[in-house]
Amino acid sequence: MGLRLLPDISRDEWNDIVVGFRDQNFYQSWEWGEARRAMGWKVRRFIFERGGRIIAAAQALLREIPLIPWSLLRVRGGPLVLGPYGEKIEALSGILAGVSEDFKGAVIRISPHHISGNGLEPILTACGFARPSSQLPQQTFWVDLKSDLDVLRGRLNPGWRRNLSKAERKGLAVRSMVSTDDLRCFFDLHAEMADRKGFRSYLTWKLLEELWRVSSASSGVLGFLALDGEGVVAGRVLGFLGQQALDLFAATSLRGREVFASYLLLWEVMKAVKARGCCRLDLGGIDPAGNRGVFEFKQGVRGDLVELVGHWNFCRRRALRWFFDSVIEPRL
Repeated sequence: MGLRLLPDISRDEWNDIVVGFRDQNFYQSWEWGEARRAMGWKVRRFIFERGGRIIAAAQALLREIPLIPWSLLRVRGGPLVLGPYGEKIEALSGILAGVSEDFKGAVIRISPHHISGNGLEPILTACGFARPSSQLPQQTFWVDLKSDLDVLRGRLNPGWRRNLSKAERKGLAVRSMVSTDDLRCFFDLHAEMADRKGFRSYLTWKLLEELWRVSSASSGVLGFLALDGEGVVAGRVLGFLGQQALDLFAATSLRGREVFASYLLLWEVMKAVKARGCCRLDLGGIDPAGNRGVFEFKQGVRGDLVELVGHWNFCRRRALRWFFDSVIEPRL
């Protein structure tokens, strides 16, 4: 009992464990881990057991830290602790203690998929974890998809709904991506947008291609393109697992902005993931101060604004923690 590493677990076995937790999310999926493995990360999957029951789980990515002989163990979207047995405190404390003991020489960075203020922060502090001083609030919108489409459309901000109607009158078409050629078209559009707006994009072709390659009918990524008579004008890529979907990447051309393509595209995405049985769409993070336009666009869907607990770091060596927080953290 206690912490157990699962080195040879299959896609279905791991994802079945993940969707058994209420704090499930795409970053803990088998597909995300395998795509990151292709980027040079080592993947470690753990469960924590008590009395023969799995009460916590975590998919971690392991990599050497540049310039120093230590490692970074990164748990994005985890650990998962809201299982069916209601043992959140024991689950979180147990799995963190086990991981900290097994990786004594590493900086451990976790980002639990929990709303801030739900009681997790005191447990993390008691386990020796600390939030980086430079961290900005980790906010997003969660869109509840359980209502009928008429209700969802009526819930949209009036201005958002008008722009959606304008896009529909423009005669745009939205279709699913079906090939790597479609995927490449989206990637090129995303790169052009990043260059035009002058922001640093963390999306690489290798990551996008690997996510596409390892996806299956039951979990992975979905892509959508919006087209007018001149070609592709917008695109979105989503991750999905269980009953949840995550808006991962989006891109719009200048022509797409003129014809309100993003509005029609996101609306069709909401319809598509709802049809797949997803009950919630995570709109993928917001920055009200640094990117006001994207914030207001996502706000118009009128999902629930949530602030997550964010990133928390652990390290036994004080000098290594200082180096990580001062030099490495700002680059993550």
